[in-house]
Amino acid sequence: MQLKTLSTLRETNAEEALSKFDGLNGRDKQGNPAVTGLTDQNKATARREFNIADLVGTNGRYGALHPAALSNDDPVFAVIAYNTNSSGYTQTSVAADQYDKKVYERDAQASGVGQQVRPVSIFIHESAENRFFSGMAMSYRYGHQYAQHREAAIRQDLHLIGGFAGGGLEATSAVRQRPR
Repeated sequence: MQLKTLSTLRETNAEEALSKFDGLNGRDKQGNPAVTGLTDQNKATARREFNIADLVGTNGRYGALHPAALSNDDPVFAVIAYNTNSSGYTQTSVAADQYDKKVYERDAQASGVGQQVRPVSIFIHESAENRFFSGMAMSYRYGHQYAQHREAAIRQDLHLIGGFAGGGLEATSAVRQRPR
């Protein structure tokens, strides 16, 4: 069964965003894919991530949050929840791929260094990764490279500015200092 529903949320409340997920993608005792419940530690990590900028969950991506079904029980492939009250991320560097150490979309990445990453860039990047995952494979390596390429092309076509979501990111300072 191919799951095609993509849900995008603009939230300001970590608990509301967290309610859109029903567990973590993992494995059962026989090694088969399974969804496990969220532990208190998983929830605390997700709240911290959401307070920084966003939560992303993909059905079937090992170790990622698992999207909850819709109220009519239709399955959801991915959820991207962005905290509209956060300062988000700042792009701090041009990042090399963690697998082959090559830099992809160097010019696009360089154009955003030192700038805050806008929510639209996060959305473009995360949507492109999940589109790759839904049609090709759950390979973060190739999904991230595909998303970097799509983000660069869309940013150029739409003349978008700000940090590049596929680059080296850090939580914006104001966010790190805010009490949780």
